[in-house]
Amino acid sequence: MNDKEKTKELYQRLCIRDITRRFNIQHLFATEMPYHCGFGNNSRRRADLFSISIENNPIVTTYEIKVSRQDFLKELKQPNKQDFARLFSHYFFYVTPIGLLDVKEIPLYAGLIEIDIEKQIIIDEYGDSNITFIFKKDSPRLEPMPPTWGLVVSAIRHSIGRTGGRKENIEEIQQHFGGSVVIYKERPDHRKMYFNSEDLK
Repeated sequence: MNDKEKTKELYQRLCIRDITRRFNIQHLFATEMPYHCGFGNNSRRRADLFSISIENNPIVTTYEIKVSRQDFLKELKQPNKQDFARLFSHYFFYVTPIGLLDVKEIPLYAGLIEIDIEKQIIIDEYGDSNITFIFKKDSPRLEPMPPTWGLVVSAIRHSIGRTGGRKENIEEIQQHFGGSVVIYKERPDHRKMYFNSEDLK
């Protein structure tokens, strides 16, 4: 699996897990999102994945995807690169395949999530997935400033439109990112374990 394919797998799993594990909270996802609209200096700084929980007190989480140590170490030499992410987010995480980074390398303001990108994604009929995040380091809660109109417009422009039910949302995410095939698996009818089939008619 090359770096581009690894990145797609991480993107896909990040979005699908949020959809399948938080049943009462919807999310807006924006990918490759500049922190301002237009062509100013702020538009050069981008979030790999910008996630906003759609609720009364929304939580903003920025995910920075890394699939190579070289890319991560290069970023550490630019300490101001994530200033906008820290300015507008409640939480900031680096997201990597398993075993790429050492927790000791992660900046104080950030967390580290590892995801198994080799594992086949399975969604059951109730919308539960087998995707798990390994939280190697929790992100501290940051104190973001209120969003600017430039940030709002940029988030809308780069958001992944999601409509319909959970399955439709997942299929739209997979179409957007590509990546491995998602398997939908029916759960066994647990009633049949305790009742005769004649009783269920």
